[in-house]
Amino acid sequence: MQYPLTLALSLILLAPGAAPASAQQGVARGPVSAPRDAELEKQSMHNLEVARYYFKKIGKKEKKVNKSAEDRLLEILDTDPTFAKLDEVHFLLGEVYRRGGEPEKAAANLNKVVKDYPDSIFAAEAKKRIEELAAQTPRKKEN
Repeated sequence: MQYPLTLALSLILLAPGAAPASAQQGVARGPVSAPRDAELEKQSMHNLEVARYYFKKIGKKEKKVNKSAEDRLLEILDTDPTFAKLDEVHFLLGEVYRRGGEPEKAAANLNKVVKDYPDSIFAAEAKKRIEELAAQTPRKKEN
């Protein structure tokens, strides 16, 4: 008579606190990170698109255009430090500062791309820009 044995096994498996074998989970894969706020991500993406537009816009009002792009990019950094495209934000900000004649700020942002996002599609171009800035920056003579 196997019926009582089957009943006993089913009672053990369905006991409170016991999870069925199919519900067991193994080791988590990948790094655990906080989920991104979808609305904030959407706003940041909009700001990035506007900054790209301003960055590409070339004309007589270049200083004003650079300032507009800079403002949008800085807003992203201030409001959304977990934005998915921070590598592009820092790269564009470095380019804006390079165009605007602020090599120290440009180098800081471009170095951030190289160090913090080495696998980024912007990393190689950022390295090239850093080398260009270094070549353009006059070195202080040592006595």
